Amino acid sequence: MKNKILTVSFIIMIVGMFMLNIFIKDRDLSYSERRHLTKFPSITINGLMDGSISDEFENYSTDQFVFRENFIKLKAYIQHFILKKQDINGLFIEDGNIVKMEYPFK
Repeated sequence: MKNKILTVSFIIMIVGMFMLNIFIKDRDLSYSERRHLTKFPSITINGLMDGSISDEFENYSTDQFVFRENFIKLKAYIQHFILKKQDINGLFIEDGNIVKMEYPFK
């Protein structure tokens, strides 16, 4: 019974995320990353034939994923506070300031 509940819960979560991704409106900007987000690619015959549409759709789906900003914040929190990782993407906190690591150190 426990396995059935776990399986059904997992399926509901996956289907729910899929449905949210379909029905939530696409965003134009990411304020935390300070950039424009990718729009849905235009589907053309040439794009299908040369495979470029799959790359464009992959970029679109990662940019427009529901709760994306929250997952990024959660990842940074876990890396910094739980795993005690010193730097996150080449940035670290020194005396309350965020500083970029420069190589080689001087």
